[in-house]
Amino acid sequence: MVGFVLIVALVIVGLVVFLTISLRSVPKTKEDVSVEGMLESLMRATTECEISGQSTDFFEIFKSCVGNKSCSNLNENSCSYLKSNIPRVLFEMIKTEADISAYKITFLKEENSKKEVIFSNSSGKCVGHVLSGRDLRVFRNKNLIVELKICVG
Repeated sequence: MVGFVLIVALVIVGLVVFLTISLRSVPKTKEDVSVEGMLESLMRATTECEISGQSTDFFEIFKSCVGNKSCSNLNENSCSYLKSNIPRVLFEMIKTEADISAYKITFLKEENSKKEVIFSNSSGKCVGHVLSGRDLRVFRNKNLIVELKICVG
């Protein structure tokens, strides 16, 4: 009789551990139109970086980064400019949204079904559910992808 009670107790402890681990799973990501709008606004934001003498937005700087170009007026590599300015501008956009606890933005280049991360930045700790947005454009036979994930809750 004591053995049966011991086995039942072990099974119950095992189930509790299993449920605890499964409930702590990573939040599922849901695509969201408002996040895509935020990403589009970010990528269209005009910057002080000039490529070939013209003011550019962040997506043009991303293309310039992939094409190994520099900001002609700043004597700065476009990849460096992107990495130093995207987090600052994104922070300014997000700080007005009280319910956003974290974000992650990733710039990728996809060529021949191989993805390469050009730049990724994240901030905060996710304590809610994840919403995402994506922008994909073709440049010189490559897919240029920008993904934004925000944690709300």
